[in-house]
Amino acid sequence: MMKRAPGFLGFLLVAIGCATPQDVMDIPEGGSAGCGAGSQLCGQTCTALARDPENCGTCGAKCKANEVCTMGRCALACGTGTLRCLNLCVDAASDPGNCGNCGVKCKAGEVCSMGKCAPSCAGETSACGASCVNTQVDRTNCGMCGAMCGAGEECVLGKCQLVCQSGLTKCPNNYGDAGVSDAGTIGPNVCVDTWIDRYNCGTCGTVCPNAKPICRFGQCTLPIGPCNNKKCDQGSDVTDANLKWTVCNADCNTAWVSMLSNGGGKYHAEYICKQLGYNKLGAHGGTCGNVCGYCQSNTSCSATGSMNFDNGGTSCGSDQYGQILCYTVMWQCTL
Repeated sequence: MMKRAPGFLGFLLVAIGCATPQDVMDIPEGGSAGCGAGSQLCGQTCTALARDPENCGTCGAKCKANEVCTMGRCALACGTGTLRCLNLCVDAASDPGNCGNCGVKCKAGEVCSMGKCAPSCAGETSACGASCVNTQVDRTNCGMCGAMCGAGEECVLGKCQLVCQSGLTKCPNNYGDAGVSDAGTIGPNVCVDTWIDRYNCGTCGTVCPNAKPICRFGQCTLPIGPCNNKKCDQGSDVTDANLKWTVCNADCNTAWVSMLSNGGGKYHAEYICKQLGYNKLGAHGGTCGNVCGYCQSNTSCSATGSMNFDNGGTSCGSDQYGQILCYTVMWQCTL
């Protein structure tokens, strides 16, 4: 039985089950090489360790039910507009026990209105017990007093709606067990990472077939391995989804990769090589602005030019993802 949950806004919303579906796929055992950028292989599943509550920071590190995984660490999950006071999430704008700040208590007969203790509610707020709330946006009183939104939902115009954290996309729940064993725990929509989600690969509803069961870089592919790369395969840099690269040529031992975005950029070439299943960065150099060719016009992955590497492009240094090449560059990946 697969368990997932909806996403959350920012790093504060409760995220019970926004992780990529834990379906069993034909993925070889190994490291993160078989997964898309920002994800890692845990057992037989590609998952984003920075936000997966089942594998938070490392494979198998599970957050508690009231926690979310943010930046690879389990933390108390507070909704948008709420404040963490000790081990509770409170709305300081309306909580009579934490009015305006943690520990500020209103007197008997007072209500907490817009973060201040007062004899009555002000503005667009209305009294729900001793709290003054705006039922159009309050997650615990959405539309009316006592109507609480579910995990991962926000109150929008008085109605609870699923809101996804940055980097995830809201898609209809199209998983195989949707509405059966998971009934009541997910709902009609889910937050997914279309970069690595087999059931929403690239766009909502695009399901990878058994013949190509892996979603990698938003495209359905075979399990990763250097022998599975082919000419004109494309991907994006790990830190910039708009920075595109392409495979000029590849075999089981090496790959020739080139910048694809107009004007180039800062490519994490070493990391890209590992994503493709190779062990290290080989020869590299500039292209004079061309794709898959050294200072030649009208070249492309389907009409390659000279594979001449002048050792340029290293002026941008390196970071946690390894060597960076910039800007209009091409490189080799080797075993």
